[in-house]
Amino acid sequence: MDDLEQALRRYKAATRFSLMSVAEVLPDFGVVLDEMMGAGRSVLLADIDLAGVAEPGATCACRYFEAEGFSMSTGLVIGIDRPTAVDLVQDLTLRYGSALMTPEGLGRCDRSEMVRRVLRVCLQRCALSRLAAR
Repeated sequence: MDDLEQALRRYKAATRFSLMSVAEVLPDFGVVLDEMMGAGRSVLLADIDLAGVAEPGATCACRYFEAEGFSMSTGLVIGIDRPTAVDLVQDLTLRYGSALMTPEGLGRCDRSEMVRRVLRVCLQRCALSRLAAR
């Protein structure tokens, strides 16, 4: 295995999944996202497609990785209405507490459960809103 492949595996293993708020859109490059849970960090995310549709203040669930100061989505960015995002942050904070503060704070099983929980809520709320719109 060459150095590049080892680095990519290391970065992939260090992916983060978080609820984010769009702070700034950088056309033809990406977005600046503020984490809504955990340490509340800001992340400059290289994602040209997201920059084309994101609006400041929008909220989303996002999986991304950081490599030597460079952040990039892994292709999973789901828009969430702000009230749902706030509810999820409160629920996850109660469930996982201070473990959300660091990327290594949650074990692999807990991270997977957190992602499943967020995706389940997003899909349920989306389905309910579409039914209500009929």
